[in-house]
Formats: sequence, C-alpha cells, structure tokens
Amino acid sequence: MNSYPSDDFKDKTIVIKEDSMFDKQHILLGKNHEKFIEKIILTKGMILDRIEALANQIVSDFADKKVFLLCVMKGAITFTAALSEKITNILKNDVKNSLNMDFQCEYISISSYENDCSTGEVKIKQDEKILEPLRGHDIIIIEDIYDSGLTMLALINFLKKFEPSSVSSAVLFQKMNVSHLELGYSINYVGFLIPNQFVIGFGLDYNEEFRTLDHLCSINQLGIEKFKIKK
Repeated sequence: MNSYPSDDFKDKTIVIKEDSMFDKQHILLGKNHEKFIEKIILTKGMILDRIEALANQIVSDFADKKVFLLCVMKGAITFTAALSEKITNILKNDVKNSLNMDFQCEYISISSYENDCSTGEVKIKQDEKILEPLRGHDIIIIEDIYDSGLTMLALINFLKKFEPSSVSSAVLFQKMNVSHLELGYSINYVGFLIPNQFVIGFGLDYNEEFRTLDHLCSINQLGIEKFKIKK
C-alpha cells in the first residue's frame, strides 16, 4: 500500500494535510524553541478544542461506568491532563445532572523510540502490582501518537492479564503511516490525523527535548542534529 486513505477518516477526526501547516513567524514561539522548528502543524488552542470534543464523546460513551484512563508516559501526560480537566468540567457543569461517569487515571511507562526513529522494540516498564486496580474495569489507553502501531498492540496484549471489562484507545495524533493499517486495529478516539513526519510539542519529545513546546510542530535539521543521541 503506497498511499494513506486519509479521506476515509474525515467522518472520524480532523485531517491535517502538509499544505495546511503554518509558517512559524505567524505564531508566538519561545526563544529556546523557535530556531529548531520547521513548521507549526497545530496550535495549542486547536488541540485543546479538539480534546474537549473527545472528552464529550467519552463521557457520552461511558455513561454510568467507572473508567480508568491509562496514560502512556511520558508523551501522553500532557494529553491526559488536558483530557481529565475537560471531562471533569463537563461533569461539574452538568446542571441537569444527566451525566454520570466516574474516572481515574493510572500510568504506565513504555519506550520504543531513539532519536527520530522507532526501534521496533517495545519495552513495558511497569510493576504489575500497581495496575491491579484495573482488573475487571473499562480501560481507555491514552496515547500521544499512533505511528507504527506496535506499541498500542503490545500494550493491549499486556493488559489482557488483568481481564478488563473493555479496552479502548484515545490517541491525540495519528500519523498517516501505512504500516499500522496492516495491523487491522482501529483507534477508538482520534484527535487529529497528521502527515507522516516526526513531530514535537504538546508532550511529544525528541530525546526528551521540546515536551513543553505549546504547539505541535515539525523539527528542522538543525534541531535533529543538535539533540541527537551520539553513539
């Protein structure tokens, strides 16, 4: 398969094409980040608005249930915090008292990247005792990005030992990477479908740099060389 069927996702999420990116001079960036940015793909405001829409969908889908939001660290911490805040506000501002969803956050550490490439090896670093409260409950895996798909499938397989009531997935950014289509898995809640390029910001890093960057951006060659892990 040579091309990504992005048009098939228009009813499910917001599709971002390469020609819709922003030049960095039009958006305020910190001095520590600006010289390493190629393009701005999404601004913080756009991302937060989309997270609110996902939160509404989740509250509706899991009415009268207790849900565990399983945050994949470190990348999804920013997404999880924003999603949790949006869900809390939705429930708090329910003046008709018609919404009833209980949720709790749990965290798991996974690694699969070095520099700007996937290593192809998924490492789940977690004391299983910490995850015992998930047993028998509905779980939503909260991921920053869906790329090769290997991390997601490895985690879903790992969670089977806890015999959950259900396992769903919420991903803020899904790349147009044809390799994950071959896995046959569909993400339940997708924030944005984005071009298949390495991205940074809003919790996503390049060797632990740029997590605090407000916007989702592409990194330029200067940034790649500056923060590359030297062997």
